[in-house]
Amino acid sequence: MSAPPAYVGVSGIVSRTEVLAAISAFPGRQLMVGVLASDKTLAGQQNLWWRRYPKIASIAGIFSDDPRCLNLVHYGADTPPDGDTLARLFEMSGHRCHGFQFNGAWPSAHDLWAFRRLYERTGREPRIVLQLGRGAGVAHVAPYASRGLITDVLIDASGGTGEPLDVEGAAEVFGAQRAAYPHLGIGVAGGLCAETVPQVAPLLQRSASVDAESGLRDGDDGGGRLDLERVKAYLEAVAEAVRPSRSPSRPGAPSPPWSPSR
Repeated sequence: MSAPPAYVGVSGIVSRTEVLAAISAFPGRQLMVGVLASDKTLAGQQNLWWRRYPKIASIAGIFSDDPRCLNLVHYGADTPPDGDTLARLFEMSGHRCHGFQFNGAWPSAHDLWAFRRLYERTGREPRIVLQLGRGAGVAHVAPYASRGLITDVLIDASGGTGEPLDVEGAAEVFGAQRAAYPHLGIGVAGGLCAETVPQVAPLLQRSASVDAESGLRDGDDGGGRLDLERVKAYLEAVAEAVRPSRSPSRPGAPSPPWSPSR
């Protein structure tokens, strides 16, 4: 089993207009459209960073059916989402949603297995990403990866706060995850924007995915508005970092698999 295609993520998107603007600036790679949800928004309450979290009922309408997009709901909570919560998220995300990223507390392996069955009954194979916070490693991923319940992990100690990525530490975690689970996609996040993308170029050239959120926003209250000029500059910086003419980080390393998976 091979790892899924790498993606370039923009998270905290709240409208179809933002999706279309990102696609228009995106130079032919796979764009991960990250729409945020939480236990609060699922209960109809306003999240503290309300400019980043749409109302649950609007999520399905945000996603585009453009084949260049990988549409993921990023669900975050302090307690593991149970089976009923996962089923509701599946229903509210709509048929254009390709999968989920779980931030904070992860669902149990049993509940995640049942969740995957919901997708498979519709003939779809979901993309399931686990966010690895500070201190999470191979042992934490094992109950999910060994059973084929997840497709990716995202190395992200920032949790959307914009805390700069510890590139050296991320590279160590990346290597350990790649060695243990070569079938998983591996991504990195934390303070990424056009200016910081060059720092993770060696990982991008090793087929790492990247995701950006806080670094693409202005300083307005409620978590800031998505700045589409910053989005464009970020996407262009990633394209430059993975340009085929560049030498790979290690002799004989293959080019990263950027083609869309669907």
